[in-house]
Amino acid sequence: TRLGLARLVGTNWKVFTVADGLPSQDVRSLATFGGALWVGTPLGVATGGARGFQRVSPRATTSLKVVGSQLWSANENSLVKRIGRDWSNPVASPLGRIQAVEVVGTKLAIATDRGLFLLAREAVQ
Repeated sequence: TRLGLARLVGTNWKVFTVADGLPSQDVRSLATFGGALWVGTPLGVATGGARGFQRVSPRATTSLKVVGSQLWSANENSLVKRIGRDWSNPVASPLGRIQAVEVVGTKLAIATDRGLFLLAREAVQ
């Protein structure tokens, strides 16, 4: 949402905001990876859970996707994957502004403002 990340606890809602460690309250994508929740926002990526979040990247993110044992992050201009505690070098998108990423067999489906494209996972190192 644009108001933060909401979690239902019993019958009450807990809303996580920048005060809880989110880079922005404009949440664009969620993924579960390595036992933690990852949150993509226009001002970066955070990881955490019920006790709060920690910003792990200043990289604007429109889509987070777990692919096998890797976490991938897309923004309007590029695609990267998480390697240990670091991110791979960004692969610039010649395909247009990336909106979403999905796994299709051994390929990544990349939705952009110019259409839908399939890319071999190995293309991002």
